Formats: sequence, structure tokens, C-alpha cells
Amino acid sequence: MDAWASSAAATHVLGRGSVDGVPELIAFVVYRSSQSFPTLLSSPRSLRTSPNSLSVFSAQLLSAKSTSSLKMQTKVFVSALLAGMATAQTLNIPTRSGSIVSLSAPSTISGSKDYANKEFDRGRACDTDADTGSDSAVFILENGATLSNVIIGANQLEGVHCKGACTLKNVWFRDVCEDAISALGTGDVLIQGGGAQNAVDKVVQHNGRGTVTIDGFTVVTAGKLYRGCGDCTNNGGPRNVIVKNVKAKSVKELVGINSNYGDVATISNTCGSSVSKVCQEYKGVSKGSGESSKVSTTANCKGQTSLSAC
Repeated sequence: MDAWASSAAATHVLGRGSVDGVPELIAFVVYRSSQSFPTLLSSPRSLRTSPNSLSVFSAQLLSAKSTSSLKMQTKVFVSALLAGMATAQTLNIPTRSGSIVSLSAPSTISGSKDYANKEFDRGRACDTDADTGSDSAVFILENGATLSNVIIGANQLEGVHCKGACTLKNVWFRDVCEDAISALGTGDVLIQGGGAQNAVDKVVQHNGRGTVTIDGFTVVTAGKLYRGCGDCTNNGGPRNVIVKNVKAKSVKELVGINSNYGDVATISNTCGSSVSKVCQEYKGVSKGSGESSKVSTTANCKGQTSLSAC
């Protein structure tokens, strides 16, 4: 991995949870540092966005063989980074009940299950953003299942997969790896309460058909809260999303829909800050037919077009 690729990869990781402008700062620090000691960046995806992990990273940089000038620059840049992160918002997750349970395989749920704020993961660090499928999920919900009051820990690749209609009540995600929630089948999905943070791309991935309702959810630092699949096999629609009573912080696009498939987004009673775009329309494509691209139309984006502060 060359110096700039290393810095870009590290930026991708360390930029999670960062405030405006911080990813560029990290890129410069890591790029300059990699010129002298690239071995520190062999696994950039393992670095997490927290003051502690960044302090450790800084210490590694400063202890490595380097010029005094580079060390001084690293001190200045990382100090600025940590100062900026001190003001960043984090998700207020309920207190965990008991110890974290690391599952060796996905837990499949039919009917209703209330975990009373227990925390589950898969015991594997998030070291890839690839779609690894349902085998990597923490929970798989059968058609009609309900999952309530549970925390999904950071050590997992996929969060909750819904095979059809499903309900998630007060489900919290400490750190989103590929996706937090994947709606895979035909049926309506209700996400009520709960929240997620640090999604490099999206929180809710909608591959199936039906309506996803996101009500009273909190999202902090994400590429998107919701995205209708841009390039699935046999892609099509319509897929609809209803977003209401949501709180959003540092999100590039709140929702993304494929208007050429007839998707419709309706957004109401939602507040937030640092949300670049409330609703973005795309042209969806079938897998292998290129990338899904943004379009300039807005007719299928209903309701709010901007957010006031919470």
C-alpha cells in the first residue's frame, strides 16, 4: 500500500465520528507520517475514532523514527484533531445489562424477543466495508418478527437483517460497519426508537420491496440514514420510506431514493444539524449495469427539505 493509499484508508476509518474538516486533517497527518514509517498503517481499519485510540496512534507516530519537524507537526495536528473531537456529538445509548454476548453465528428470531438492553456482537472487529451477507449478521429476523430493547456492539460486520416484514423497537448500534439494518425481503419495516452512529456509508439498506418507517430514531455521523438499493440484482421498486421524529447529526444525506423506480420519501417532524442533504434522488440500476447516479429531480422527495436544530 503506497503512502497516499495508506492515508486515504486511515482517513476513511479515523474520519468516522469526526467533525467538519477533520478528515482532511487526518489525511495530511497520516500521509506525512507514512512517508517515514508506513508500517504503522498496515491495518488502518483497526483504528477507531475515539480520543484514546487517536492518542495511542499519535504516540506511535511520535515514538517512531522521524524528523523533529515531522514530530512537531504530528503533535500540532493530532492535538487539533482531539480538540475538535471533544465537541463532537455521540449517541446516548442506554446502559448495557450484563456482559457483552459474542455470538458464534447469527441469532434467528421469529415472533417477538425483548432483550432488556443486553448487548450482542459477533466477536469480530469491523475490518471491511464489503457486504458480507446474512452469515455475518448479529440478528436475522424472520417475516413478521419483532426485536426490542437490544444493543448491537461494535465487533460485528452486519447488524440486523430482516427477511420480510419486521419491527425493531429501541435497537441501538454502537458502531455501524457495513450496514446497521438491512431490509432484504418483501414487506413493511418499522424502526421505532433506538439509534446508530459512525456509519461510513448508510444505516438502513433497503433491498426488498415495501415501506420502511423510521420513527423516533437518532443518527449521529453517517453517510446516509436510509438508502434504497442502488444496484441490486433484479433491482426495482417501488420502495418507500417514511422518516418522522428523527434526530440527525453530521449526516451527508438523510435519505436516498431511486426515483426512476417510483420510490417516494416522506420526511416530517425531523430535526438536526450538519445534514448536507435531506433527500437525494438517484437513478437505480441493476447489478452489473454501472453505478447508481444522482439526479436533479426532487418530485419524489416529500415533506421537509431542510432541518431545524433539535
